[in-house]
Amino acid sequence: MTNQGLFDLAMQHQQAGRLREAQTLYQQHLASHPDDGQATQLLGLVHLHLGQAPEALELLNRAAELDPQAPDRHCHLGMALLALSRPDEAAGALQRALALKPDYLDAWYHLAHALHAAGRLDEAVAAYRRTLELRPQFPTVHNDMGAALAAQGRYDQAVVAFQTALSQRPQYPEALNNLDEALVQQGKWAEAVAVSRQIVAMQPDSAEVHDRLAVELARAGWLEESVRSAEKAVSLRPDFAEGHNTLGMSLAKLGRLEQAKATLQRALALKPDLSSARFNLSLIYLVQGDWQRGWREFEWRWRVLKPYMPEPQFSQLMWDGGDLAGRRILLHPEGGYGDSIQFVRYVPLLARGGGKVVLACVPELQRLFQTVDGVDELAITAPSMPPFHVHCPLLSLPRLLKTSLHNIPAKVPYLRADAAQSRRWRAMLPAGKELLKVGLAWAGRPEYDDDRRRSTSLSNLAPLGQVEGVWFCSLQKGPAAQQVRALPAGFEVTDLSADLNDFADTAALIDNLDLVIAVDTAAAHLAGALAKPTWVLLPKVPDWRWMLNRDDSLWYPTMRLFRQPIAGDWDTPIRRIVEALRSLRQA
Repeated sequence: MTNQGLFDLAMQHQQAGRLREAQTLYQQHLASHPDDGQATQLLGLVHLHLGQAPEALELLNRAAELDPQAPDRHCHLGMALLALSRPDEAAGALQRALALKPDYLDAWYHLAHALHAAGRLDEAVAAYRRTLELRPQFPTVHNDMGAALAAQGRYDQAVVAFQTALSQRPQYPEALNNLDEALVQQGKWAEAVAVSRQIVAMQPDSAEVHDRLAVELARAGWLEESVRSAEKAVSLRPDFAEGHNTLGMSLAKLGRLEQAKATLQRALALKPDLSSARFNLSLIYLVQGDWQRGWREFEWRWRVLKPYMPEPQFSQLMWDGGDLAGRRILLHPEGGYGDSIQFVRYVPLLARGGGKVVLACVPELQRLFQTVDGVDELAITAPSMPPFHVHCPLLSLPRLLKTSLHNIPAKVPYLRADAAQSRRWRAMLPAGKELLKVGLAWAGRPEYDDDRRRSTSLSNLAPLGQVEGVWFCSLQKGPAAQQVRALPAGFEVTDLSADLNDFADTAALIDNLDLVIAVDTAAAHLAGALAKPTWVLLPKVPDWRWMLNRDDSLWYPTMRLFRQPIAGDWDTPIRRIVEALRSLRQA
């Protein structure tokens, strides 16, 4: 056979997908025509499609040298470099191809992927967009561009990209999964549930997708349906520890605590180091008052919450509860403002035990925490801290100090308002002892996972306006503070939020009030720590610290708890508060 015949037959095999046959014939042809750039290029592509990237790179680099003005040779060289995980070099080759042929679709497509792989996300998105200008109907590119946008945190744009991909290819599991994740990252749980239902319809026998749907249903507040979906997951895979954990979590949120405990213990029997199951179990122990086991399992929180609350990394050891005499201990915050306010009560105990306490806090708490007894040095949370010997997160102190139901350090006040600030507020508030002055806080931070269960709206508190002789002011911060601007008729609330720049400001205002009414948020903890009469509205299944079936708080002696009898029923506890407010006015 002539050399031309060898070449032509090799091309026929390659086009038919018979790559091994094509490879042999190209090699025979090149043995006598080593400078045939086209054959070198095609053999390089055969190697690339066979997964032999090093051999492909050598050939495609040679082909580009033989004809440096051929854009396709630079494009194919870029493809080989990308296959070898050399994305920056790949991008260079592909950009050379585009310099020669600006509208080269394949080069733009591979350049986008090379830039994406190199972490050059802005450039990658621009290259994806250019690819789509040349070929708008390209679902994989819409999906990949969405992934690059999501990696930048540009979730709104990512969602549009994934939805476009799905409009062009409705049965596209990767785009559905990516869309679901982007919606989860935005906290759009109802929309994520709708997408997960589509995934379940495509993969009805997958325990993992039923489990994911169950998690999202729980986050959306649809707990009964979450239980059913989790039950389906574990019925498909009885040894699926994560599915049992999800089921236990949803049962716990429904208040079915004994069933939840058994389910979580089943998860741990299958996978003893499943941190989320241990953490969820700790919350049940704590809310039931089994604090010895609860505090121990609560330490698993670091593994569960790591994406949102990374464990501090210090070269010094964490305190083990031993003698602190003369040693400096760094106490550092975790969780929300309310957690810091609640557990800073332990500082005087450590100081009395001989420890020199370095207390780290966020700026919003700095001035307030200057009033804590026993603080040797106050520091703002930052990469560098003052010198210390050992450290401890605030919420580990109950375990290390062996806190039980009978020895909580509950003496209040352990925080104080600044006297000068308090006098300034007193001059601004209505005068007269006959007027009951009440502060209101009705919503927590929306970033908190369970905020939808603990928060209400200001309009739901409107029945409080029926009680005569009460002046209400807002202690609310954040987006919910704007609700003061649209109150129902007959309910007046003075908005003082613009003057509440930190918790020291709020403490000085609370110091001049007769009562604080709040949901489970930082304002309630602050009022309790100041020994102010405080009424707290709680969901049916509350956070662990409020425990169950009691109207008082072991942590705050001046606090009274008003609980939902049925999940989502705020009317009943609010009605009880109205009655209690009337009684207080008449006393």
